[in-house]
Amino acid sequence: MTWEPVWSGPRRGPEWIEYSNGHPVAVLLGLKTVESGEDEMSFSLGETPAPNPNGGVHGGLLAAALDHALAVTAMLAMPDDGLPNTAGMNVQYLRPAMPPLDIRARVTRAGKALVFVRAEVLSNDGKLSATSDGTFAIMDPAAVTNRHSPD
Repeated sequence: MTWEPVWSGPRRGPEWIEYSNGHPVAVLLGLKTVESGEDEMSFSLGETPAPNPNGGVHGGLLAAALDHALAVTAMLAMPDDGLPNTAGMNVQYLRPAMPPLDIRARVTRAGKALVFVRAEVLSNDGKLSATSDGTFAIMDPAAVTNRHSPD
């Protein structure tokens, strides 16, 4: 499947997981979508491309993985053609995130303009290593895909 930024299929099931896994950020980070439900998704992050000296996932890479996980989870609560634009995100690092990681994200609230999502990161020992909250503006695809680079 060729990855396209505007998804026109159902936001559930194997095709949705394939779309999420094909996102360029997911591919770059090695982030895999494992499950997708009505308002929650699960992801796994194996070996990190640039580990900390202790072998843990670098905080910036973890934040990038969380941004992706939160955004595609937010899409579950958006109109079929809605695209997420990160309006705000915070990460609480609780302990080193030792891979492989399990990331679980769920929609906590959705409105007409914004979707709120929360994620938890579990290290290889099953302990909570980070949490994150994201707020996503619901964008019309035309506003996102018709941008032009400045000359």
